[in-house]
Amino acid sequence: MPEEWNSLVEYFSRITDARGKPIDPEIFETVVVLNALDIPTIMSCGGHIDDGRGLLLPWIDIASSAPHFSDLQHKEARLVQESEQAHEEIRRLRGEQLKKAQQQAQTIYTELHAVQWDLRVAQIEVRTKLAAYLAQFYECRVVPFDRRLVLEGRSKTRLHNQGALDFYLTAPEEVQRARLYEYREEMASFTAFLKQVYRAL
Repeated sequence: MPEEWNSLVEYFSRITDARGKPIDPEIFETVVVLNALDIPTIMSCGGHIDDGRGLLLPWIDIASSAPHFSDLQHKEARLVQESEQAHEEIRRLRGEQLKKAQQQAQTIYTELHAVQWDLRVAQIEVRTKLAAYLAQFYECRVVPFDRRLVLEGRSKTRLHNQGALDFYLTAPEEVQRARLYEYREEMASFTAFLKQVYRAL
């Protein structure tokens, strides 16, 4: 097990985002342990207070081990863009051209809806697995509602604290800093729990 863990740590220490930034240190071990437990991750953030975007709290986006998951994600992104373009056309057209554009938009919407359904189905196994770990973690653990870790999403799955739903976006900075610290602590506690699960395998 230690060798496998060390190789995962080495692998994820080389991972960077599109801007060349490595995984945030505050969320790094969580990313490693999730992947060690066959819960693949896509993106993450350790949380910070950003002048441009306000309060950002810790989160991890979960992938699926289904081989076609990445293809579905790309297809969804393309269809979303096509849908936006089709609706732009609808706003500027009239008469027969409008009717044709509306039919085109409906075709795109139908295909997009089908792809999003497939994305949801592709994540059932990994969502169920992660939900079981969360249920076990919170079996005897009592924390404030907003601090609790939850899963959110439809065509993607995000692990984050309940309070990340903008509860504190306009709160005074000292409150934001307190929540950021607490939420990181909750993610760290869940990480420690997952490491115990991993060592027991």
